[in-house]
Amino acid sequence: MLKSVKILRLALAALIAGILVLGTLVVLGSTASAATTRTLSISARPAAALVGKSVTFSGVLSRSPKGSKVSVQRKVGTSWVTAKTVGTSTAGGKYAARVTLPSKAGTYSYRALAAAGGAKAVVSATVKVSALTPVAATLRVVGKSPVTVTAGSAVTVTGTVKPFVTGTTVTIQRFGKSTWVSTGFTARVTSKGTYTRSVVVKDGSVFRVFVPRVGLKASAVSPVAANCVVIANPKISTTSLPDGNRNVAYSAQLTQVGANPGTWSVAPGLPAGLKLNSDTGRITGTPTGTSNASYTFRFAQPGLTTASKVLNLTVTVPVPPTIATTSLPTGQQGVAYTTTLTAQGNPAGTWTAAPLPAGLTRTGNTISGTPTTPGTTQVVIGFTQTSTGLAA
Repeated sequence: MLKSVKILRLALAALIAGILVLGTLVVLGSTASAATTRTLSISARPAAALVGKSVTFSGVLSRSPKGSKVSVQRKVGTSWVTAKTVGTSTAGGKYAARVTLPSKAGTYSYRALAAAGGAKAVVSATVKVSALTPVAATLRVVGKSPVTVTAGSAVTVTGTVKPFVTGTTVTIQRFGKSTWVSTGFTARVTSKGTYTRSVVVKDGSVFRVFVPRVGLKASAVSPVAANCVVIANPKISTTSLPDGNRNVAYSAQLTQVGANPGTWSVAPGLPAGLKLNSDTGRITGTPTGTSNASYTFRFAQPGLTTASKVLNLTVTVPVPPTIATTSLPTGQQGVAYTTTLTAQGNPAGTWTAAPLPAGLTRTGNTISGTPTTPGTTQVVIGFTQTSTGLAA
């Protein structure tokens, strides 16, 4: 009976061992199946670069440990030749390989390959990358350097493109406030690889030409040509004139943008008593009448357009100032005293106050001091406005 039990136990042990072995085989089979479904992607940046320059290929190799090998290959004839092999840099399978393009212009096919090694080999889709021929361009402004022109006039620019495609449209650019912008003028490359264009200059004096990519010939920009000095047309910067008063001295200054000298004029004539200095642009005099009219002021410089600005000039009958102070506070003998005199609108002017009690003085519009004698004093207050010369 004991022997039978022992045999049964051995049989059970053998059966359990068999089950365990079978379970292990099933797990291994599942891992191998998962490995066969891994994927490999690829992209190139940039998709076009000059011959002999580098392009970065990147992508993801799925279901593979960090450090798994990925080869970037280029198609040569009917074969694929490895250009660079790298390891994945993350547990997620990311990789990046910097590859130098061939020295001959052309469009080339690339792919990524993860070789077999505990899992089936996997190949990515194919990407196309263009190796471009470098292009050189020149530009110059025709004329004795530096060429001086006024804004709104034209200059002639010319240059070369090499290598070139006849009929290519190139764009003349100028440097704006912080970037290159089109002047609005283009030219076509001739069969000799040259171009010429008349360009109207608005502002800016630095130019270059932009050549677009054509086929496998790369885009290009010329070195900067700065041998053009642009003189801006005059512009009046004054936006308004101060009001004036009849029989009161008047002064106003007209201004222009920049410091270049010119000649000032006005139409129609200014109010009686006022005149415009044609050299300085200052209006001075004492108007003898009133006015509320618009005048056209002009500023001219030789060889340039004339700037004009319409400004209104108002001359009115001055209104005498009004003293706002109606009474003075009571003081005490031997006690410090101060008070301030005011006029309506607080205009600039000159004050008078007399007579003042002993111990008090006036400075500007302030009466202050320490009264030494008791009593009542009638103080006469006076004010004369500086701008009109009128007294209250």
